[in-house]
Amino acid sequence: PVLCWEVVRFVGDRVAAVAADTPDAAEDALGLIDVEYEELPAVFDPLEAMQPNAPRIHEDVAGYDGAPKQRLALDVPNGLTRQAWRKGDLEQGFREADLVLEHTFRIPARHQGYIEPHVGTVAIDNDGRIQVWTSTKAPFATRNQLAQAVGVPQTSIRLNVVNVGGEFGGKGDALDLPVAYFLAQQSGRPVKIVMTYAEELMAGNPGHPTVVTVRSGVKRDGRILARYLRAVHASGAYGALKANACLPTWHYVGGPYRVDNACFEFLQVYTNTVPGGYFRGPGALQTYFALESHTDIIARELGMDPAEFRLRNLIGEGEEDAVGQRLRSVRFREVLQAALDAAGWERPKPGPNYGRGVALFGRHIGGGPTGIILSTEPDGAFTVISPTFDQGTGTHTILRQLVADEMRVPIEQVRVMVGDTDTVPNDGGARASRVTYVAGRVIVQACGQLREQLIAQAARMLECRPEEADYGDGKFWLREDLSQQISLRKVVALAKDPLTVTVQEDVPQPDDVTYICAQVAEVEVDPE
Repeated sequence: PVLCWEVVRFVGDRVAAVAADTPDAAEDALGLIDVEYEELPAVFDPLEAMQPNAPRIHEDVAGYDGAPKQRLALDVPNGLTRQAWRKGDLEQGFREADLVLEHTFRIPARHQGYIEPHVGTVAIDNDGRIQVWTSTKAPFATRNQLAQAVGVPQTSIRLNVVNVGGEFGGKGDALDLPVAYFLAQQSGRPVKIVMTYAEELMAGNPGHPTVVTVRSGVKRDGRILARYLRAVHASGAYGALKANACLPTWHYVGGPYRVDNACFEFLQVYTNTVPGGYFRGPGALQTYFALESHTDIIARELGMDPAEFRLRNLIGEGEEDAVGQRLRSVRFREVLQAALDAAGWERPKPGPNYGRGVALFGRHIGGGPTGIILSTEPDGAFTVISPTFDQGTGTHTILRQLVADEMRVPIEQVRVMVGDTDTVPNDGGARASRVTYVAGRVIVQACGQLREQLIAQAARMLECRPEEADYGDGKFWLREDLSQQISLRKVVALAKDPLTVTVQEDVPQPDDVTYICAQVAEVEVDPE
């Protein structure tokens, strides 16, 4: 809810809002508001929330707008969503195992730790157009959330982009923008809301607290025969403001290891805690922490080197993961071996207080809508107008490299600008490790279309057919007579119409490809 009227469900629920000319005046006004609370029973632990006698946080989950009805866990007290996968004969796999081990891991909530807190400004033009400035990695999704919250069409909102910086997943939602909108509407003036860091910790969208139980059956030679995994995520007081209502579990559920018999279950449960949101692969880090810790314990029980145990069980090219998804372009062993070699895994440890550890992480990448505007400039340079921010991962450098390679110009002749929601095609935001994949596809398409326009224009100037002209290094030439040349700058300058292309695509998610990351840590412990 924008503001709570009858029930508050966690410490950060908003109950009142004040706009003033100065922060001090706003604080004074808030001090004049008196709220009477009746204390209700609360539950903070996800496993306790699932007990039959636990207080119910929501009475009609299925009645909420946007509730994922096919995935609701209505049979679980305070249940929100359930996703489950099975493969093979789990019970038979455990019966055939030489050793069965089960462990439970608790992973607490974690704030993303970005330096700038959530901040947003809303102004309403004289014609009713809503102008928004906010730090968000997903401008179109944020615009959609704001539109739904305040009951206006999306097209009546223009989200003006600002720099995001490293947000680590935490800045992709409207959060306090609906409050700012209603204050701007009532006051007739622009309203800016900046969360303090205390408010961030009370009312942001941290990573979900999670309880993961893993049971595995293995042979003495190290082969994994069966695996059961159950993850219970504390959704917090609400189910919104996260990577879809049930978390993108399908991105990582299969894992990197060969398992013939498996059962995986992922639950989200309401608790009276801060609602969970995005944090670098929602749910994946918790699951992999538990899985890799469990893997180390198994190796120790078998008397095997933890790296060797992993190498023995990693999936190869064309094999199925633990949920039956057949994968291609698999390089799991190569990646792990490269990390081990780089870290000197086989070298003796430098001293008695040194330890080494290894862990893997991987998941599928996302797809979804994106687009690009590519233009030529009078000086022969190229401009990309992108809906995607560079969050410090080099996104815009990658786009520049792709254009430079496709258009055969130095990278210095390519610049990237970020457009607002009025000027660029719809985009799903910087999420799910998708940007290089989806933006790269549309960049290549845009370069191909623009190159065709440029060659057609150059052919007219060279008085030849387009198929008789070639292009490279910022110039065009006649294939049969290399002395007949014309520069890219001149072709652009003499063109009658602007040479611009817009490409948009809803890019499919590649379910049969997953990336993998291997990390090795060497730690020295000071016994003093």
